[in-house]
Amino acid sequence: MSAAAPRTVLATWHPSEEELAALVAAAGPDAEVRVPDGPPGLSRYECDLASIARHLPATEAIVGWVLPRGALEAAADLRLLCWLHAGVDELDLAELGRRGVTVCNVRGANAPAVAEHAVALTLALAKRVPVKHRAVVEGVRVPLWEPGHQGAMLAGATATIVGLGQVGAGIARRLRGFEMRLIGIRRDPSAGGPVDEVRGPDGLHDALAESDFVILAVPITTATENLLGAAEFALLKPGALLVNVARGNIVEEAALAAALESGQVGGYGCDVWWNYTESFPATYHFPSPSRTGLHRSDAVVASGDQANNAAGVRERDIEFGLRSLRQFGAGESPELAIDLERGY
Repeated sequence: MSAAAPRTVLATWHPSEEELAALVAAAGPDAEVRVPDGPPGLSRYECDLASIARHLPATEAIVGWVLPRGALEAAADLRLLCWLHAGVDELDLAELGRRGVTVCNVRGANAPAVAEHAVALTLALAKRVPVKHRAVVEGVRVPLWEPGHQGAMLAGATATIVGLGQVGAGIARRLRGFEMRLIGIRRDPSAGGPVDEVRGPDGLHDALAESDFVILAVPITTATENLLGAAEFALLKPGALLVNVARGNIVEEAALAAALESGQVGGYGCDVWWNYTESFPATYHFPSPSRTGLHRSDAVVASGDQANNAAGVRERDIEFGLRSLRQFGAGESPELAIDLERGY
């Protein structure tokens, strides 16, 4: 890594005065900070290529939540990308690696909010809160103690948490108060975690067979895409509940829809949905969270990318990103630099 601080830093969002001041301070006195041209569109947290095109050729560092298509190619001098998300699956990591760009994410910035949201989905799913709320609104009596109408108990149940990073570990610490048995799955089991037992990826299938709840908090990579499909669902205890705050494409949608229909999976709670690429018909014709329609099922409790929509998360995203900018500018290896080959 070059010890020279970036001379030109580009924000790919429309910062407030306070945010811009923090960005200028982090960039240092010798850096020029640029922002998108013109007013924001639907959101100030994004921009299009046209609004930053004239800045890209001289840009050495980019900070933001979006990277418009074509921006990477135009930013020939780019040395640092401070990506204000934890997940980096939207980025062309191979090209960034080929060009020697340091990529930093903000892992941990939204971890408390996402962990809390995962527990909220778990409870709402287990206790059938949306269905019972709707019954109250509609004035419909819910039968007492009859199959299909009872909530699930967390106390005494086994939950497998796939991914024990900061989100997964946060989920485990919160679930421990419900007197659950907790199994964690992570790439390196020796790293441990706040669970009763940590297993490696090769222990996933055995853990599924023991689980009343499965919670996904793992990054999406080539190793985790379609991690759970028909074979995995068949291993679960009948009626086990699945919660996903990771990425939609970790779960095979058609297999999940079938498992929900049969009752093999008793319910699905999620804040993430599928990304349909190279699909026919093209995704933009169908702005639906699920092409199978499973989002309309009473067995599904869902939100749409709302786990990080909590007080203080935006500020933490920016704070973490600017910390990486300062460290890079000082000639240090940023703590939040990712491994481009692993994808996290």
